[in-house]
Amino acid sequence: MWTTVARHAISLAPAPTAPLSTNAVPVGVGASCLWSKNMRETPKSPYERIMRRTRRENECLVFTGYRDLKGYGRIAMVRRNRPKLAHRVVWEHHHGRTALCVLHHCDNPPCVNIEHLYAGTQADNMRDMYRRGRMPTIDHRGSANGCAKLSWAKAREIRSHAAASESTEALAKVYGVHRDTIRDVINRKTWQERQDKQ
Repeated sequence: MWTTVARHAISLAPAPTAPLSTNAVPVGVGASCLWSKNMRETPKSPYERIMRRTRRENECLVFTGYRDLKGYGRIAMVRRNRPKLAHRVVWEHHHGRTALCVLHHCDNPPCVNIEHLYAGTQADNMRDMYRRGRMPTIDHRGSANGCAKLSWAKAREIRSHAAASESTEALAKVYGVHRDTIRDVINRKTWQERQDKQ
């Protein structure tokens, strides 16, 4: 009987285990612990996250993450409702926060190379756009404006009626506009002919 009990006790004893390797996951460590370890290894600052997502293209360092419709890189910010421009984050990392615009020497919107960035006013930005041919050249004046109530022909008629001493109030009723609009047409503040500008 003692032999049977001894045999039973031996069969219940745990099997010897090999020592754990340094890469092995300890027993009892769940996925959440491993996830938090990996999160500690990921870069925390937006600048580090940007630098991890770049590639070299000629002289430019191009951000490969999310880009907006204009091609500018954007990155999510903590405690901020919308993503921030990637090249602005890089500029502010090196030079501190600024109220100015951050512009590109290279004219490459996703570039985050600090050597290609400079600070400038909105006027500098508009001049830069115009010089590089990126300024919209659509003319919405006169009949090209979809909201215009008058036309070039009506503007000429208004001027001829005004020359015949017709009142601005009467003309405003006829053409369905305010008398100030009629006055501006007569004084050539609006609906200027090409010869008026010379």
